[in-house]
Amino acid sequence: MPKIAAIVLLTATLAVAAGCADQSAPTSPDPANPAAPTAAPTAVTPAALADFDPCTDIDDNTLRLAGLNPSARQRVVPASGEITATCRFDTNNVTVAISNSTQTFEQFRDTAAGKRVGIDIDTRPTVIARYDDPNAPCEVAMKTQRGIVLVVTQIGLAAREWGMDRCGGARELATTIEPTIGQR
Repeated sequence: MPKIAAIVLLTATLAVAAGCADQSAPTSPDPANPAAPTAAPTAVTPAALADFDPCTDIDDNTLRLAGLNPSARQRVVPASGEITATCRFDTNNVTVAISNSTQTFEQFRDTAAGKRVGIDIDTRPTVIARYDDPNAPCEVAMKTQRGIVLVVTQIGLAAREWGMDRCGGARELATTIEPTIGQR
């Protein structure tokens, strides 16, 4: 076979092979390591990563499902520190505060005094902290990308005398509001 015919045949074969290559295959960003694929970027919008605001991000229907009265919603201006937003609900015998915090889940989990129980709500790592002091609140911390959403329940003296569990319903409350956190 003459050299020209071999070159034409080789060029045609390479052109056909290139046209059949998988164009969706990831490419390597590292020329030194061509086997390392490039990961596709995750589509997370800036709004999805904005800090969670429990007073505006939890809709009235979700509050009702959680057993809270939307008209009892009170915005609490947080002192400077880790808490960025708090919404409080007072009833006759129970006070619920839902807050967004920049404290990491791991910091909360590792430093919360009292008995801690780790659970998942949906697929979100969560810890429930129950303190030995009967006057102390119950705290449920759900992990977010920027910290935690903290649900704190505090029962009054009458409720304690009636034998009400201060953590009773806290997990269910957190489970109900968890979808409103979204990708944060």
